[in-house]
Amino acid sequence: MNIVPTWSTACPDWKQRIINRQSLVTFDPLFPTEAEAALSIFRDLKIVDVPGRPTIGEACLPWAFDLPRAMFGAYDAETGRRLIRFFFMCVAKKNTKSTLAAGVMVTALLRNWRESGEFYILAPTKEVADNSFFPARDMIRADEELLKLLHVQDSQRLITHRTTGAFLKVAAADSETVSGKKTIGLLVDELWLFGARANAESMIREAEGGLTSRPEGFSIYLTTQSPKPPAGVFEQKLKDFRDIRDGKLVDPQSLPIIYEFPEEMIKSKAYEKPENWYIPNPNWGKSVDPDFLIGKRAEAARNSKASLIDW
Repeated sequence: MNIVPTWSTACPDWKQRIINRQSLVTFDPLFPTEAEAALSIFRDLKIVDVPGRPTIGEACLPWAFDLPRAMFGAYDAETGRRLIRFFFMCVAKKNTKSTLAAGVMVTALLRNWRESGEFYILAPTKEVADNSFFPARDMIRADEELLKLLHVQDSQRLITHRTTGAFLKVAAADSETVSGKKTIGLLVDELWLFGARANAESMIREAEGGLTSRPEGFSIYLTTQSPKPPAGVFEQKLKDFRDIRDGKLVDPQSLPIIYEFPEEMIKSKAYEKPENWYIPNPNWGKSVDPDFLIGKRAEAARNSKASLIDW
């Protein structure tokens, strides 16, 4: 008999956790065997634009494994159902979010069992979509075993599993329709840019339509913060996932992972101190160079108030 685990995706003590550099996922994988099977693939994927071509396991700090551990660990192999299906990750720029998301999608394609399964990267523009497609392509080309399993077609922004026929495809919202998709896995990259699009909510809902008949399916909303007040579908998702995190909204199917300054640190202007800049930058000291940010802040402060606000 399959025993359904109990869990909560809330993280009411997130302020203390984020200051102490602790995980923002408060529960263990619901199905540890599934989590480890996927992580064994994810960790070994190579990041080719880093000197020495390190694997994700070698190059990333512990926070980078929270999303894949929770997502793949939420899959119940006995029932074919994923118990946590919607994931929202918000981090500052240059924290390797698109590269990590590419690794998650490649891992999902490899772990998928459904023949002709459909996985998509939906982005507001082709350029943003390529931020996830190119790392995925390069991870495959850097591994002889993956090349035997996966066929990459650059011109079509398409990766196909040679055995199952399942595929991962880029869909840029400015050039392609998303209707009629039988989606198993959806990655929405730079959600904040969708906030300005009048039809964005409908577009994402259409892209997620396949999840209705694919209980193993999932959606990942990936974003940096908006330089302007959040709007549209981004504002809606940000509010909902903050409420889930804070325990105001109970939704165990949805997991927020949000790296941002606590309100108290904004009011006290503690966010201006370089020693606190690691808070929205979980990859601080790895892909995020502290000296570069300090120099750019000084430059912005010399230019204008608007430049400093944008920085």
